[in-house]
Amino acid sequence: MTTEAKQSAQDLFDEAFKTYEQTLNTGIKIQEETVNLWKNVLCDTPTPTELQKRLSAIVDDGFPTAKKRIEESLRSLEEQYKVGSDLMQKAVQVWQPGSVAESQNRIRDLWESSLTAIRNNAQSTVKTNQQILDFWTGVLTNGGGGKKKAASAAAK
Repeated sequence: MTTEAKQSAQDLFDEAFKTYEQTLNTGIKIQEETVNLWKNVLCDTPTPTELQKRLSAIVDDGFPTAKKRIEESLRSLEEQYKVGSDLMQKAVQVWQPGSVAESQNRIRDLWESSLTAIRNNAQSTVKTNQQILDFWTGVLTNGGGGKKKAASAAAK
């Protein structure tokens, strides 16, 4: 493998690793903010009746959005399956007979495709996590303030 190809692969790996790290940090942020939001809902509600109203509004607003997110997740999983199948095909093709240069090109293509898939999956996870956080932030900070507020938070 040439020095240029090694550097290209290293750059792709570094970018994929950075995206993966951002994904983890976003996940941690979501967990922290979710705990704080629920704490605020529970602590700032003056009466059990008001808490029941807020929780009912959260459920009413949350289920349609949750359904939409599940459908998006299924589409994302389908795309990841297709990418995974393509990567498996490329991995098998690496061992096909041919010249050394052809083999090197197939290996480089496999590595670049693999690292691109990792980066894309991590970015998709970050986007999904941010949408979840935005939705729950909108619902919980607006006191379950109706579907319009939750819908605007979910549309992000």
